Amino acid sequence: PPMVDTDFFQPISIKTAPNKKHHFNIFTSAKLRWLKGFEFAIKAIDILIRRGWDIDYFIAGDGEYREQVAYTVRDLGLQQRVHLLGWLDVEENREWLLKSDLYLLCSVQEGFNNSVLQAQACGLPCVVTDANGLPENIENEVTGLLAERRDPWDIAMTVQQLLKNP
Repeated sequence: PPMVDTDFFQPISIKTAPNKKHHFNIFTSAKLRWLKGFEFAIKAIDILIRRGWDIDYFIAGDGEYREQVAYTVRDLGLQQRVHLLGWLDVEENREWLLKSDLYLLCSVQEGFNNSVLQAQACGLPCVVTDANGLPENIENEVTGLLAERRDPWDIAMTVQQLLKNP
């Protein structure tokens, strides 16, 4: 069952970032599988960078879809902005959550997700897609925002909304 150790995953400070001049770290921790929608997330990051946002996107995870994710990064010329970290242990994952500004999960199919709970427990706002159980993970416009799955433009607009008003 979904469970998060809230003694381990907890916020260390309140983050504020009111304008485009701030650098943002966006983080995802998930198996590299097609169902996680990484190509849509990466395309959304590309849209935001082209709009002038200073973003680095960090992806923790490994899996059979790694080459396709790496190809999308190269194809869009985002090698300096999208970073594939590989699989992280729980302590490393928590450190990335604590130094990030936003958690992003763009799944096209998903149940209730523990990584979103971990991000929330660390005080990290989340943008998730409307895939299956993900809307149950957040309270829309309170603990995060919902975006349309398979729609990088909507994902980008939703992330931008949160970056403008953390």
